[in-house]
Amino acid sequence: WLDPYGDDVVTLLMLAALVNACNVAALLVERKAALNTQADRGHTALMLASFTGHATMVHLLLEAGADPHIRTEEDMDARSMAAVKRHKSIVAMLNKAVAATPGGDAVSLSMVPPHISMACMDGDVEAVAAWLDSGGAPDAEFVYNKQPKRPTLLMEASARDHRELVDLLIERGADVNKVG
Repeated sequence: WLDPYGDDVVTLLMLAALVNACNVAALLVERKAALNTQADRGHTALMLASFTGHATMVHLLLEAGADPHIRTEEDMDARSMAAVKRHKSIVAMLNKAVAATPGGDAVSLSMVPPHISMACMDGDVEAVAAWLDSGGAPDAEFVYNKQPKRPTLLMEASARDHRELVDLLIERGADVNKVG
């Protein structure tokens, strides 16, 4: 089976996740289907369900023990894939799953992970503050394909006129004179 996201071959569980076949996925989980198998470019069933916005499938896979930390060749995890498509409820579900696992959030704290990028764009002061409290850098740069991009959280919040978020970032030490 060829999937539309660029991988050549997917497992039956990945196919079920992609098309939101929850009953089949539940059966496959009962029959001990491998939850964390990665396709050619690194996608898992959890990533495909997250990207396509299938919240019930994401919940099913997490409850069954799917690993939310696995990353693709492009350094994306399930949470990043949900964030790219702005599936906020799935990002929240994955945030809880990541926080509940040993090691917690393994993303580099000097770079803005996609779920925090989304929070910044939305002006979500609480989410950004929590990330900063966990060690995130107020001058963190955005990342794409493992490469830092020039804009910082402060620049993004300023460009979107999120005054409260700009104030928080400056209070936490963001450099107002940093060139982007």
